Amino acid sequence: MKTKTNDKGYLEFVDSGKLIHIWKAEKKYGKEKLKGMHVHHIDGDKKNNDNSNLILLSKEDHYDLHQYENKKQLLSGIIIVLSITYLVILVIAGFIIPSLKSFSLTIMRMAIIFILIVAIELRYNVIAGAIRRPNERVFRE
Repeated sequence: MKTKTNDKGYLEFVDSGKLIHIWKAEKKYGKEKLKGMHVHHIDGDKKNNDNSNLILLSKEDHYDLHQYENKKQLLSGIIIVLSITYLVILVIAGFIIPSLKSFSLTIMRMAIIFILIVAIELRYNVIAGAIRRPNERVFRE
């Protein structure tokens, strides 16, 4: 069957317009279990309709999960911008004021780099991409 990407970024069948992730979830869980539930893409990729990437969530849990992810993205973005800004200021200050080139400046730089690593991990899930949040309720057969 031919598929296309709709205007919201989801894959759908060309002939019926049915969303593929809904169709796959119906096959995985049965139509009855889908009533009143939302199908969520675990990795956030609307085109990844692999069975292992689809879970059922209540409307409220699905909304809460996306709110959590949006807040995490915003917070980590702010942390990244502030950390880079502070690191740049420290580097510039180190060149302008030679007496700042001390052990304490090195410790501050290391702390900023550590904060950046944590913020990047929060934003992009480089290490923990597969870890589910505690508020996800997965319905299994």
